Amino acid sequence: MKKIQDITIGTESVLLKNQESNVERRFILRPFKKGDETGMIECIRDEYGNSYFKKKFYNPDWIIKESTGDNYSFFVVESESKIAGVMILTFFPGESYIEPATQIIKKEFRGYGVSVILTRYIFSIVEQLEPSAIYGLAVTFHDITQKAGNRLGMTAVGFRLGTFLTSKMENSYVKGRCVKHSEVIMVRAAAKKNAGTVYLPEDISDFAGKIYKKLGVEFSIVTEGEPQKSVPEERCEFTVTADDVQQFVTVKLSKTGSDLKEQMKKLIDKYKGKGYWTIQINLLCDTPAVFKDYDSLREIGFFFTGLKPLCSDREQFYMQWIDEWPLIMEDYVLTDSFKEVRDEIGKVKSNQMG
Repeated sequence: MKKIQDITIGTESVLLKNQESNVERRFILRPFKKGDETGMIECIRDEYGNSYFKKKFYNPDWIIKESTGDNYSFFVVESESKIAGVMILTFFPGESYIEPATQIIKKEFRGYGVSVILTRYIFSIVEQLEPSAIYGLAVTFHDITQKAGNRLGMTAVGFRLGTFLTSKMENSYVKGRCVKHSEVIMVRAAAKKNAGTVYLPEDISDFAGKIYKKLGVEFSIVTEGEPQKSVPEERCEFTVTADDVQQFVTVKLSKTGSDLKEQMKKLIDKYKGKGYWTIQINLLCDTPAVFKDYDSLREIGFFFTGLKPLCSDREQFYMQWIDEWPLIMEDYVLTDSFKEVRDEIGKVKSNQMG
């Protein structure tokens, strides 16, 4: 994958008409420059007040510092010398995928279709970088970003359930009955054109096969058989990141082992009954050991929540444990493609519980 410094990034200018008022405005799309940090923060406050979960984005010094680093690239859209919106590319050390994230459009500039043109502009930049895949997350309390991703060929692949405590959300969108809202996961194939052999439990293999076909890549799925269930007799390797504000734990598994169930049970014991916690883990499905991992985690309350395809050399899928808080996915605002994924995940969960 190329680095952002290796490509030439231009500026785009487009005239857009408001869908309701028919007022026309010119918008300029360009990379971040020093001085934009105030406008970026204004965009965040305009929608989220002080509740935006990425607290560092309220710090102008941090924004300036990170704008020349290796973890992010910032982009803005401006109109009439005002920052009308922001979007950020996120890079992950040691990983070959890129995530376009944190798209926020100021309220006064909505209705012009800015979200779509900004996403298209960002994707044209990402494609030059030649990642293995483009990975995206979008909130479930509105479908604006989901629709923009759909128009640009992103495929609905799963959910990150319970990423936002609604009691801490300050925005203009309806929250429904949800004590926690979530994020959808969408992926678009890029440089990686062959997923290789993917080992998948029988109850998710059909769903996964449909996803890989939509992604338009080569793949071969092997479903479980008893000889394939062995797990290496060694300790698993993983890192844990806990968001204490949103009560969301991410487990990044890099190597499986015979103690995976034991380690995840310890993690559940740490958070169970202490609020609205959830734990998400990625399972590695380029090895037949995934069958035993899947069964072991189901035994302690984890369930399938979607794929993470093409994002690295190793194919992966997600499982989650949630504490005893109500998961009301029918109140999510979703496009048809994500409703289908929600229903598929619901079927798998129901089969497991049944």
